[in-house]
Amino acid sequence: KKLRKEAGKKKISKKATAIKSESKKAITNSKERTKELKVAKTRADRKALRKKIAVIQKKIFSLKKVAKKAVKVIKKSIKKTDKKIKAIAKAIKVAETPSKKKALKKKIVKLQKKVAIYKKAQKQLAPKKVVKACLLYTSDAADDTPCVDLGGRRIIKKK
Repeated sequence: KKLRKEAGKKKISKKATAIKSESKKAITNSKERTKELKVAKTRADRKALRKKIAVIQKKIFSLKKVAKKAVKVIKKSIKKTDKKIKAIAKAIKVAETPSKKKALKKKIVKLQKKVAIYKKAQKQLAPKKVVKACLLYTSDAADDTPCVDLGGRRIIKKK
C-alpha cells in the first residue's frame, strides 16, 4: 500500500512536469513557425505554415485544458489532506498516551509532505505567463505586401 501511495504522488509530479515541458515545446514551436511565416515568400508556404500553426495552437489549447483539470484534482486532494491534518491535530489534543501522540504527529508529517508534493505540482501547472498567438488572415492581395491596412474610419479635418 505504501509503495502504491508513493507511486501515486510521484506520478502526479511527473505528469505535471511532462505537461509543462510539452506545452513549452509547443509554444516555442508556434513562435518559430510564426517567425517563418513572416519571412515566407510564396502563398503556398504561408498557407502551409498557417495550417501548422493552427495545429500547434490546438495542441496548446488541449494541454491547457488537461492542466486545468489536473489543477482542479490537485486542489481537491489538497483540501482533503488538509481536513485529515486538522482532524489528526484534534485527535492529538485528545490523545492520552505519549506514544499515540507521537504516532499521530508522524501521520501529520507524512500528510504535510503529501501536500507539499501536490502544491509543487500545482505550481508547475499554474499558468505563469499567458501566451496567445493570433494570426491575421487577409486577402491574397494583401499577402504580397509587408503591411496590412486594417481599414477603419479616417477623419480628415478641413481647414
